[in-house]
Amino acid sequence: MNQLKLSLHQSDVWRLAYTSAWWEKEGLEGDRVLARFEPPPYVAGKWRRAVSVIVPTANLRAAQSRSAERLKANISWWAPAAVGSALWFEIMISDGAPDVTVAFDCVGKVGQLDLPDGSGAMVLVNEVPPEEQERFEGNLGHAGWSWHSSDDDGHPVIFDTGYPTTSLGDPSARPAAPK
Repeated sequence: MNQLKLSLHQSDVWRLAYTSAWWEKEGLEGDRVLARFEPPPYVAGKWRRAVSVIVPTANLRAAQSRSAERLKANISWWAPAAVGSALWFEIMISDGAPDVTVAFDCVGKVGQLDLPDGSGAMVLVNEVPPEEQERFEGNLGHAGWSWHSSDDDGHPVIFDTGYPTTSLGDPSARPAAPK
């Protein structure tokens, strides 16, 4: 999804926008920003949700152990959610030094890192039942993703279908969605 970027500015105006590289490649003009929003409230301790990404189980593939062995990065493999469900990855940001004693109600923690300014980032994973997933799928059209604001706190929620997108222009130039 190299089309989007989330900017978490210290000015307390966060932005979800298209990347300039993708925008220029598409030959688009105007404002790349999809949304400006205030940082969501704290969820636990000084942790807040920056963005959530929902990935339907149908779009995941089995881990390829031969490829994983060659990679130097620390990779976290997650079992698929139940049939019809999706995995929900939440990117959390701490205000100041991360409180590692805070417990979250989730399936697991993908990872955590310290940021240069002394704050921290963490990725949590949960399972989303089909009825929650359906409200995002209805707005997809031919896009490979859709986004909404959370009803709870206003943070962006991105639904990633895994379908490639080629353009915002001519719909006939877009690839057909897999059946």
